[in-house]
Amino acid sequence: MGNITISIKNCKNIKNGNITILKNKLNVKYGNNGTGKSTIAEAIKYYIEKNENGLNALKSYDTNLKPTIQIDTNIKSVEVFNEDFIKNIVFNKDEAIIDSFNIFIRNPEFDTKRNEIDNSLKGLKVDILEDREIKKMMDVFTLIISKISFNNDGSITKKGIGKDILNDLTVYNLPDELNKYQNFFHDDKRVDWVDWKSSGKKFDDKGICPFCAEKLNHETYQKEKDIFENSYNKTMVKNQKELEDYLVSLEPYINDEDYERIFGYTKKLENKDDFNSEFKRFCDEAGDVYRKITKVTSFDTHNIKLEELDKLEEKIRELLIKKEFFKIFNNQKSMEIYNLINDKVNFILGRIDTLKKDFKKINSYIGNAIEESEKDINDFLKTANINYRFELNPTSELSSLAKLKYCCPSKQLYDVNNIDGSLSWGEKNSIALILFMYYSLQKDADLIILDDPISSFDKDKKFAILYRLFGVEKISKTFNDRTIILLTHDLEPIIDLKTKNYFKNSKGVGWHISNENGDLNEKEIDAEKDIIPTIMMYREDYMDKSLDIVYRVVALRKYLEYTKKNCIYENVPYNILSSLIKGRPRSEVNMLGNGIIHDPEFNKGCIEIQRYLDYPEFDYEHLVETDFSKEKIIDKYENEANNYKKIQLFRAYYDGNRKDTKKINRDNPVIKKFVDESYHIENDYTHCLDYRKFDIVPHAIMEEVNELMSDFIMNSTSIAQ
Repeated sequence: MGNITISIKNCKNIKNGNITILKNKLNVKYGNNGTGKSTIAEAIKYYIEKNENGLNALKSYDTNLKPTIQIDTNIKSVEVFNEDFIKNIVFNKDEAIIDSFNIFIRNPEFDTKRNEIDNSLKGLKVDILEDREIKKMMDVFTLIISKISFNNDGSITKKGIGKDILNDLTVYNLPDELNKYQNFFHDDKRVDWVDWKSSGKKFDDKGICPFCAEKLNHETYQKEKDIFENSYNKTMVKNQKELEDYLVSLEPYINDEDYERIFGYTKKLENKDDFNSEFKRFCDEAGDVYRKITKVTSFDTHNIKLEELDKLEEKIRELLIKKEFFKIFNNQKSMEIYNLINDKVNFILGRIDTLKKDFKKINSYIGNAIEESEKDINDFLKTANINYRFELNPTSELSSLAKLKYCCPSKQLYDVNNIDGSLSWGEKNSIALILFMYYSLQKDADLIILDDPISSFDKDKKFAILYRLFGVEKISKTFNDRTIILLTHDLEPIIDLKTKNYFKNSKGVGWHISNENGDLNEKEIDAEKDIIPTIMMYREDYMDKSLDIVYRVVALRKYLEYTKKNCIYENVPYNILSSLIKGRPRSEVNMLGNGIIHDPEFNKGCIEIQRYLDYPEFDYEHLVETDFSKEKIIDKYENEANNYKKIQLFRAYYDGNRKDTKKINRDNPVIKKFVDESYHIENDYTHCLDYRKFDIVPHAIMEEVNELMSDFIMNSTSIAQ
């Protein structure tokens, strides 16, 4: 357990701030848009991943100071749910999520079962791969196969050493004029000698030999030179020498008769067609030996599916080398190697029943893991009312393909080839979140950050995702007891800390975060004390005699809106309070849609208000002239510290002036919407954060309201003068 303290400086709109994280808990950070929540997520990720370029990219625009972040605890890994995760990890064409085998199936239990099978095959692989003679044989075969190729018609491809294999001239059938150089042509260093001799012609224009400085017989020298230049060059001699060397290295594995015949072609090529056919057979057999041994050393059960289990013995028997098939590579040494390999294969065949059991166990484990993951995710999709189904299809023992299928009303499933283009925004985020849970748990991240994951979901989807991430007890894949940061501008997760039992295992805790001119501040929310039923909050406020009468009237009006049916059109006290807030004279107090409220109803309504407020001195006309007058509202505004209450006063002020109301409607629709909604219940949750303790008004809104109010006051003062 314990706390983690994170200090952030000069990152985008955060000049300075500290946040606290409780280990092994859900840490809900609630704040308005523009607070810097995504910046917090990015800065933490870049710091933990030591991504200096990413962190530097967060530099604030209005400073040259370097972005910095400090974390007082060693956090080795972090996973973040944000747009980058959706863009890079999920919904790639027809694949729901990359690396699905490792995410949904592979874990320590799987690796243990896998190692049991690997150990069974270890002797077969390791002994063969580490045997010196087999390794030497494979190295030689690799060289000859890589250097010589054949065309579709079976002829030798004329590239590399193949270009000079069929040359009539070799160093063993020299023209008469060059016989005196026979010792040099047959020497192991012949390639260097030919290169040296070819280079000397550059210096033979002085009438003397460029090698011994003796006077040249021009006619004889020129004839030798022409024959040499037209017959031999370094590349040709090098290619023919390489072929000889390859054949010599293969001699230990070829029977004597075939070796003498094949090697003889390098000295004297009488019939090119015979040689091409013979050499093709030789190379094909070398390739067959190489591929057969490679198949043995690379054999594994990884690519065998459960339904192929009955064929496991057959597949292993196919690894046995049938020695009678080889007519060239069949001398004693080759046979010893084949016998060694076959002995290893037969040993495995002797344990075939055990191998089958182990193989069946691991495939059964894979099947169970797939079934569990599919059921879990599909149960979530049904709960969230998302008409898609998740499928996990194994493609081998160590790979799988995760797909989404559309489920139509008839329950028929259809393939989705373009997942990203088929899902709505809400479906995409919902499915991505459940996949992210599996992904981050498989990574075993020390810290998991959810960057505003559910703010735009409807209530059903919010419940489905939060319950699945934090509420399920009888399943291993959950965020319970993980260190989680949930950054959100949606109050509902904070409310759920108090009202929903699906957070109980995650031990959730909430904070309210705010940003004022770059200073990031957070205040811990006590869900039991600070999250209050909205109706109770209004009731407490209208009954609180210590509060100014303006705030009590506003609270009572909202309380009536909550508790009285159709109060706007039918409730007299509600409409009296509305008229009072707007500063209307008694003669203009009306019921919306029903005209002026006459005295009997008006008086009765005022008596009800007196009872609600326990305020016998409630006098509508007096209050209009005093507490709700423009001058008094201005005075209250200038002396009020609580921004939520200032919003109430601002609304009361401009509502009492048609000119100001029109200006707000015309020039500041965003401000008007925010202020109006603070007066009505349309967007209220059943619970709310105690606005008496927390500054819930966005800083940008408050700045603009203060500026507007200053203009109103200035204009009012000018008119009065």
